[in-house]
Amino acid sequence: NGQEAIEIWSSYSPHLIFMDMRMPVMDGYKATKRIKEQEKEMGREGDGEMGRWEDKGDKGDKERQGSNSQFPNNKQPTTNNQQPTTIIALTASVFEEEQTAVLSAGCDDFLSKPFREQVLWEKIAQHLGVRYLYQNSVVKKKDEKSQEGLETITDPSLDFHLSSMPREWLESLNKAAIKCLDHEIIQLVDQIPEVHSPLANTLSNWANNFLFEEVIELIQRVQVTA
Repeated sequence: NGQEAIEIWSSYSPHLIFMDMRMPVMDGYKATKRIKEQEKEMGREGDGEMGRWEDKGDKGDKERQGSNSQFPNNKQPTTNNQQPTTIIALTASVFEEEQTAVLSAGCDDFLSKPFREQVLWEKIAQHLGVRYLYQNSVVKKKDEKSQEGLETITDPSLDFHLSSMPREWLESLNKAAIKCLDHEIIQLVDQIPEVHSPLANTLSNWANNFLFEEVIELIQRVQVTA
């Protein structure tokens, strides 16, 4: 929740935060405003992107070579830790008004859900100036794992498992998927009995990868055959 986000931020001041705008206790808007207000009181207002990094040379060096992040050769983290934290909002809305509200709250940038993993890495590189080193073997294993996940997605037994769940639960799942609330889907998954573990594993996979359309399609398919 947003209150926990503030507590974690104050404990070690991370370089960057991906802030979910929809959270219990305190939402991302209030949490971002609190962090920015505290930074202002501490005199940690920054110069914008990459404000936390001391420039040791060419500012344009943002080469990305892979998924294991390293500091560029000409940039090192500052030791006084006095620069502001970059906050990137995560929101399910694509409307311009929502994006304006996010930036007005103090966020430095935003990502609309669902998004591709590559876009997330690009945002980190853009704001922190990091670059990545790719290992072909790691990428290959990841691709193979993704294919395994796709086989689970098309498993016809999912219809049976989902149709065994209570109607109220299905309605809650459908609402959460329509609103792109991945954390609510995970909470509902925790209520699935062990006997329906294939359904739990698949829904967790979809929620973690923001595949909300898959969830909605499965629910609609079960409702049609009911």
